[in-house]
Amino acid sequence: MNTASHAPADTRMMGIVHRALGRDLARARVALTNTPSPTAAQRKALGSHLQWMMQFLHHHHVSEDVGLYPMIRERNDSVSELLDVMEVEHQAIGPGLTAIRETAALYGSSSDATSGLQVIESIDLLEAALIPHLQHEEQDLMPIVGSTLSNAEWLAWDQQYNIKPKSVSQLGFTAHWLIDDVSEGDRNVVLSLMPVVPRFILMHGFAGTYRRHATRCWGPQTQN
Repeated sequence: MNTASHAPADTRMMGIVHRALGRDLARARVALTNTPSPTAAQRKALGSHLQWMMQFLHHHHVSEDVGLYPMIRERNDSVSELLDVMEVEHQAIGPGLTAIRETAALYGSSSDATSGLQVIESIDLLEAALIPHLQHEEQDLMPIVGSTLSNAEWLAWDQQYNIKPKSVSQLGFTAHWLIDDVSEGDRNVVLSLMPVVPRFILMHGFAGTYRRHATRCWGPQTQN
């Protein structure tokens, strides 16, 4: 990946993040409707994972609202109206995000048969706002970001808001989550952002932890 200061921003990571979110929301639907029903251990793992995803999604949008979007506004006045729409869409995602946090916590800590249906309803609520937003952002905003920011500026934003605040263990988990069941091209995009030594530590030191977590959530078929 070209990281020269004059190179256009390479925004492919945005799509990778979006696909990871969609992938695990789809997996959750399957797990919640499987027969036989998930065991208590799987319920706990799934509930915890959905809560983690909502925390990730919240921080992802904060990083855009606080860091990325203001930087684009400053450089490109013509995109202000589109950025206003992006921010409104973020707000519309909030109720579904909160609903999943609440219903997933209940699902993971109880044996109530109806709690799984409540999680599915919460996923429906979230996806109704989230999926159109992700498509809108990728199709309409990311090309503008690519032509407005340099790759160095894009990476600096990512470093400040998405990487630096995380611990090593959080980065290791997130990296494996992003490359779970992805194409070779997407995997290479993620790995190319890591210096050689940290990449080795993150990829080898946290692989087992992530695989065990994924297996508890989805079963042994998950690949990474």
